[in-house]
Amino acid sequence: MARDHLTILAVDDDAGDLNLLRRYVAEINEWDIEFIAAESAEAALLEASRRRVDLVFLDYYLGEGSGLDLLARLIGSPDATCHAVVMITGQGDEDLAAAAIKAGACDYIPKRRLDAEGLQRAIRSALETSRLRLQLEEQQRELERLAREDDLTGLLNRRALLEFVERETLRSRRYGSPLCLMMLDLDEFKVVNDTCGHATGDAVLRETAGLIREWTRATDVPGRIGGDEFCILMVESRLEGAIVYGERLCGEIAGRSFLDGVGKPIAVTCSIGIAELSEEAVEAGDLIDRADQALYHAKSAGRNCVRGWRRKEG
Repeated sequence: MARDHLTILAVDDDAGDLNLLRRYVAEINEWDIEFIAAESAEAALLEASRRRVDLVFLDYYLGEGSGLDLLARLIGSPDATCHAVVMITGQGDEDLAAAAIKAGACDYIPKRRLDAEGLQRAIRSALETSRLRLQLEEQQRELERLAREDDLTGLLNRRALLEFVERETLRSRRYGSPLCLMMLDLDEFKVVNDTCGHATGDAVLRETAGLIREWTRATDVPGRIGGDEFCILMVESRLEGAIVYGERLCGEIAGRSFLDGVGKPIAVTCSIGIAELSEEAVEAGDLIDRADQALYHAKSAGRNCVRGWRRKEG
């Protein structure tokens, strides 16, 4: 049976200790091991940038500094590829061991206890610990995503979108950059649910979300804020340009062939209200209120249209 390949990077400023590690690792037959030695932090970082490294044996004391400093650089960078690090030192100080584990090392071995069997156990333990850590991190990212994402459409949910509105409002005020907020509401959507069923209604919402994704720029932030109401935060946008975009999106939704559960076409239109951050509307709440008022005017004008907030409408 073919053995799993492992690339191990050993970092120690003592060439003799590196040779000892190399000899012990060569006695391990559980994996097909490629052993790479580095005598400095910079050499180690260079080696790690050149290839995938599965595990690092790292000396606690390096000539130019602490192994903890290198540990942070190895596992802390956004593009880090190695998360399994075993710290090695000439001293058996438990405080050093605790510091290494706290800093992200998977295990700790005093040099006086080094042998092939001990290294083999450390490799097994470190790889499993690293696997579990990565699994937990992925689960945490998924939980964070679920907390911010609308489960029906995949767009941002209300809470996450409002956080963006608050943040972008502050940024726009600070730098004097334009910002618009678009409210989009599907017209008489209750009729769709009542006549075609909620499954069809959900399908219409998902398809609408897909259209919004297609038509938004990379800098725009779309979300579903509840029911049949969507919101798009339009960064670096003036009201006039946002209205043009809204009219195109409104026309795209009206022209789309939405289908019910048996393939029968459904007429779906939307109303859109847009507000721009201005001297009169300087807070996130002002922007939201005025976009909502503009949406009300679009509904009052007969639906299937776009209205921008103007002073006379306020």
